[in-house]
Amino acid sequence: MFRKVFIACSILFFFCTIPAFATIGVGINNGKIIITEKLKPGAIYKLPNIIVFNTGTEVSDYELSIKYNEKQPEIKPDGSWFHFSPDHFTLPPHGTKSVTATLQLPLNAQPGNYFSYIDAHPIVGTMRGITTIGIAAGSKVYFTVIPANTLSAIYYRLFSLFTEYAPWSYIIVSSIVIIALGYFFGRKFKINIGIQKKD
Repeated sequence: MFRKVFIACSILFFFCTIPAFATIGVGINNGKIIITEKLKPGAIYKLPNIIVFNTGTEVSDYELSIKYNEKQPEIKPDGSWFHFSPDHFTLPPHGTKSVTATLQLPLNAQPGNYFSYIDAHPIVGTMRGITTIGIAAGSKVYFTVIPANTLSAIYYRLFSLFTEYAPWSYIIVSSIVIIALGYFFGRKFKINIGIQKKD
């Protein structure tokens, strides 16, 4: 009798304490990003948005980073080429966040095939009773960089910046052109008046 009571109490204790073990999890919407366009050194490219999910039972802070396979045949892009907005954030249980991802190639980017992971993971704290070891979700990123000389790379960078910051870039350039033309014609008009007075 005592044995049966002991077993029943143990089972009841086990099921009652399960909810006390909090978990932190992470998920990502896109497992693979393949950029079919041939990329140019110096240019800036917008990647598909990354949707991050909190699959755990606790509020958690998250961040994104770049990871690689240790022996991958493809070139490893530098982590500084990738920019995320926001770069870190907090999610409630089952919450989601859309992160803007941008790839900015340097002027001297090596031509070839590239591969990396965009890795989403919780920022692990020191909270007791929360399982956090090895939690991460990654999206594979493939892209190819074509050869370009320095002048071409500078052109692609300026063109990318001009496009990214439109319409303000158009307004600024137009203003500079108008001011330059005004200065040029104003100076020419003054010269003509000076010549006429001298005659």
